[in-house]
Amino acid sequence: MAGSAQDRAAAVAAAAILVVAGLAPAPAGAVDFATQIEPIFAAHCTKCHGLDEQKAGVGLEKFHQAQQPGDSGEPLFSPGEPGLGLVFARITAADPGERMPKDKPPLAPGEIALLRQWIAEGAQWPDDGWRPPQHWAYAKPVRPSLPEAADADADWPRTPIDRFILARLEAAKLSPNPPAGAPQLLRRLHLDLTGLPPSAERVAGFPPQPDEEAAIRAADRLLASPAFGEKWARHWLDLARYADSEGYQRDELRSMWPYRDWVIDAFNRDLPFDRFTIEQLAGDLLPDPTLAQQVATGFHRNTPLNIEAGTNPEQDRHKQIVDRVNTTGTIWLGTTLNCAECHSHKYDPFSITEYYQLFAFFNQTPIESKQRGDQMGASDLMHIGADLAVPRSALDQRERTQLESALAEILAKIKGAIDPQWEKLSADPAKVKALPDKARKIARTPPEKRTPTDYRAMIKAAFPKERPSEKLAARAQEIEKQIAALADPTVRVMAEMRGAERRETFVAKRGDFLAPGSKVEPATPAALHAFPEGAPRNRLGLARWLASPDNPLAQRVAANRIWAEIFGTGLVPTPEEFGSQGEPPTHPELLDWLAVSFWKTTRYPPSGWCGASSCPRPTGKARATGVSPPTPIRRTGCSGGIRGTGSAPKASATTRSPSPACSAPRWADRPPTRPSPTASGAKAPAATRPATTLRPARTRGAAVSTVWRRSAHPPAFANFDAPDRGICTVQRSRSNTPLQALTLMNDPNFAAMARAFGERIKTEGGQNSTRRSAGHSAPPSPATLTNKKRPRSRFCI
Repeated sequence: MAGSAQDRAAAVAAAAILVVAGLAPAPAGAVDFATQIEPIFAAHCTKCHGLDEQKAGVGLEKFHQAQQPGDSGEPLFSPGEPGLGLVFARITAADPGERMPKDKPPLAPGEIALLRQWIAEGAQWPDDGWRPPQHWAYAKPVRPSLPEAADADADWPRTPIDRFILARLEAAKLSPNPPAGAPQLLRRLHLDLTGLPPSAERVAGFPPQPDEEAAIRAADRLLASPAFGEKWARHWLDLARYADSEGYQRDELRSMWPYRDWVIDAFNRDLPFDRFTIEQLAGDLLPDPTLAQQVATGFHRNTPLNIEAGTNPEQDRHKQIVDRVNTTGTIWLGTTLNCAECHSHKYDPFSITEYYQLFAFFNQTPIESKQRGDQMGASDLMHIGADLAVPRSALDQRERTQLESALAEILAKIKGAIDPQWEKLSADPAKVKALPDKARKIARTPPEKRTPTDYRAMIKAAFPKERPSEKLAARAQEIEKQIAALADPTVRVMAEMRGAERRETFVAKRGDFLAPGSKVEPATPAALHAFPEGAPRNRLGLARWLASPDNPLAQRVAANRIWAEIFGTGLVPTPEEFGSQGEPPTHPELLDWLAVSFWKTTRYPPSGWCGASSCPRPTGKARATGVSPPTPIRRTGCSGGIRGTGSAPKASATTRSPSPACSAPRWADRPPTRPSPTASGAKAPAATRPATTLRPARTRGAAVSTVWRRSAHPPAFANFDAPDRGICTVQRSRSNTPLQALTLMNDPNFAAMARAFGERIKTEGGQNSTRRSAGHSAPPSPATLTNKKRPRSRFCI
């Protein structure tokens, strides 16, 4: 029996070869799909490639399925060319391991001949009208009508937002909580808009019974504060995976902070969200782009760069573009596009072909690394991507000019005293030979090339009596370092390849860049809105497509993220996933109202969401009813969810009060600061050439300007759930661990804050602040606290 089955399979395979070669007789007359082709699919294919399951991304039960490519990116049928379609190639494969149906007898020669003729005739498949049901997130939002409030609560709504919240409360047979006190409201406004609590003076000046105008004035004042941009930049920098280092094991420092300060400045100057989108994705492609618009494109240069020895630069370039596609999909589409990198999305209408069509938009940028060639046998890589010099502020330029003048004056004095002696020494071979090796090399330096370091070394080696000149040389060295610190910084930006340099893009089969499949051109997913008419097929066109009011996802995703940032929980509890595997919105009408309204505002986030609304005002009082309150008990007193959380979240890891030095941030003048060493003694990875100057100022600036090294960001940040920013992070995790308490007790930064607060208590606390008479000892001095030999607390680790 086995032998006869093998013989039949061999005979069918031989017949199939004849059919494929066109040597077997074709069926007479035109092939009818319904009576001749559909029964073949039903008998042999749809068990594995039907509505319930589409193995390898292939569906053959419905017309709509058959129009989608398989996971390899190849079309299922090539009308008029049977040999090019995926289905016909697999049913006629000579290799039993490749031939379909898998582990079953092959199709009969007559069936193969029918399929071949049907494809040659154009693969006509009547549209049966079946389509997968449209997911709610892929339908364009429409502004809903405002719900009516019950008479008992008619005075509670202050804004349209409140009308939707109240309707949900009433549906749950609940009424709003009473308003919180004035200090609580002011505190919520401050934390929401600047991330900082209000000062005692602000609390004292806030009306005990604030009306709507008082709340709006307070919100407007905070929106005008530079701290607003610093607070709201934090969540965008998580999304943009901003860091000051390359990532991976070596994790060299890089200069990206001008982009970070561009983000802060964009929030503070109310840059509209469509411009915010376009300038970051394609500012360099705008007509006559400004310096700021070019700096904005650092958004997609935040991608980690692998410069480890042995890295394949082309493979890493492919990974960088994959990261850019995935990040773009997460931020503007709320979609896990990365699922389609290796195969068509299993749950949402995005094929592997469409993934690489998006990939093609980003595939025209220069390669960003090459093997280092400055050392014999060097196998590590170096960065070579596009950089942009950013001019310093006028204040720094004046300071640099003053330092350069001072340096020139000092060098003139040194030269006048040392050059004559140097020339005499250089003319005497015996004296030169008596010098140390390093000094002999310096002695031959021409006068025009002598540096302060050269002078200082030569004075020590040959002119020890010239002590004043040696001090001047030391001062000159210090000034040189100061001038270097004030040099124009650079930032990595996007650049587009032109003309013959442009690359072709192919589907990477199973995500392998070494296995190219079918060629693709830049295009956007068919399940979403149309590509703008006349827009270029490059990053600029893609950015306009994303920022279009017709985009059904970007509006909802952005509005939901802002809501979650203010109220703790999004209207869609899964802000990174708006697809079929995410959770549906708790308030769908409110989400659509916000999305449509948000797209018409000029501020990101819209100012009307705070201050005027009743939403941030209720107390966090728990209810005795068995129904979960529609407003979780959070610091803001309001949320998008019907489910309560029961506890308030802690402050973000990067919430820290800014100093007066940062009251007016300048996006081109604020390099990262290095925090004080932590009690744990954690150190950054070894060695690398710093790409930017780090200012070790403990109190300068908000934590948003602290240097962010991916493999070793400050332990205090890590312990309080800050991401390493190796990838786009939509929502930080929330944990409660002993390490957090130990950090607050042992980290020198927090100790410094405690000392400063203690000093305020001593000077501002009044007569009762001194308690020595009651048996309390005086607080330890700062010198005692910083003494390395001080007794360690029993809580220290």
